Amino acid sequence: MSQAGPTVSERVADLGTRPLGYRVFQPSQPTGIPLVLIHGAGRAAAAQLRAFLPAAVRLGVPLLCPTFDREHYGSFHRLGGAHGRYAARDALLDLLDDAQRVFGVDTSLVDIAGYSAGAQFAHRFAMTTPTRVNRVVVAAAGWYTYLDDSRAFPFGTQGIADECGDDPPLDPSALLEHPTLVLVGEHDTERDADLRTSVRLDRVQGPNRLIRALAWADHLDDQATCRGVPRLVRFELLPDTGHGFAEAVRHGGLVGRVMAHVRPELTDTATERSRP
Repeated sequence: MSQAGPTVSERVADLGTRPLGYRVFQPSQPTGIPLVLIHGAGRAAAAQLRAFLPAAVRLGVPLLCPTFDREHYGSFHRLGGAHGRYAARDALLDLLDDAQRVFGVDTSLVDIAGYSAGAQFAHRFAMTTPTRVNRVVVAAAGWYTYLDDSRAFPFGTQGIADECGDDPPLDPSALLEHPTLVLVGEHDTERDADLRTSVRLDRVQGPNRLIRALAWADHLDDQATCRGVPRLVRFELLPDTGHGFAEAVRHGGLVGRVMAHVRPELTDTATERSRP
């Protein structure tokens, strides 16, 4: 029997008042669970798909690339939108169901990787939806949610269990159970207009994306140690890279690093990371 070739499709999920467009790549021979790619503030989901597509074809990784439009999901990086505090989170959950129903992609469990604002979404989605996420990649996030139930979400986890929990109740610290890769450019130290700043945020998390990524990775390590669970977070610098996604792909080996994390059984890490 002949095997169908790989396909890339576009669709707007029918989510009522909060539509969510997405692209899906279906390989000829899928090797495992899908990888969800979350764009940054520029909403360049198509560029993200193009960057990851060659490796996804080679490794057989299904891809899902949503586009959180500004009208409905202006605050997607905090999981919110025009229709609620967790509108973007809920929309992605509905999109996963839509992709399974329409395209036959098994989305009962996914890996998730985000860049910049998308990295903020990715780790917060994993915290609030741990049963749907396997591995997590957080690349060049501007700021982070800490596992601190004394501070309100999105700075801490206070309120998440009540607002997002099902039965059994949600535990945001379940993020520690998921292998998490924290990436940031070695030159990502600019305090640009897109970087959220405040006296308290700078004091707790650091003055720039590089320091904040280091601090958050250390925080997860410390939390794992305090709770007596394995330390599953890994931190890596993207060489010759500032904050731009194109730089991260071209100079930092972003795609190879992400794929080595989500498909460690299939990728030769040293080979992948040497690719331009």
